[in-house]
Amino acid sequence: MRKFMLVLAALLVLGGAGCSVSYNEDKETAPASKKESKDNSSKEGDSLVAGSVNGISKKTSSTNDPEGEAKLDTKKVGTPEYGYVNVPSDWANFVDVDGNNSFQVCSIDKSAIISLNIMQGEESAGLEDYASSIAYRMEQDGGKELQAARVKIKNIDAVQVYGKYDDGNYILVTWVFEAEDGKVHYIAAEGTRDKVLDAVGYIENGGWSAN
Repeated sequence: MRKFMLVLAALLVLGGAGCSVSYNEDKETAPASKKESKDNSSKEGDSLVAGSVNGISKKTSSTNDPEGEAKLDTKKVGTPEYGYVNVPSDWANFVDVDGNNSFQVCSIDKSAIISLNIMQGEESAGLEDYASSIAYRMEQDGGKELQAARVKIKNIDAVQVYGKYDDGNYILVTWVFEAEDGKVHYIAAEGTRDKVLDAVGYIENGGWSAN
């Protein structure tokens, strides 16, 4: 929760600073966003949830998976401004004591947190510009082994940036994407390394919706 709050505080308005971040480049280039950066060198790659990345074991959610062994009892959470995602029904609203205008929910043991917000920037800014800014702030806050990839949040094209903290024991995963409302939305999943991939699965398998 501390990592996300510090990163987001500097990200709600796109800053000028950027960071060179390594993109997974295993697959064909993803369809371009309406506000694509002119220097579009990234490729669609493996999401953090797709498999082992930098030593993090594969652990996917069965949410909305017709072949999953077990179905999660989920609920839709969010706001009209930030949109909605599906999380386990026993997750609860999370309020950061240090202040945060994001919508946040957490697991019962608070080992994983999902946050929703929107970002602001120049009209010409593309998703890669936002991703670069996110990577820079994560690096400034102590993030290590930063990686980025073009992924899908169900059927939505997004750029994912993730990094490790606390010697790899705490992971922050972020997504930026442009929704039909024309806004650039921001989702973050953070938590201990043994829990965060479940949260990532809730986002990428369960999807995001405007209502």
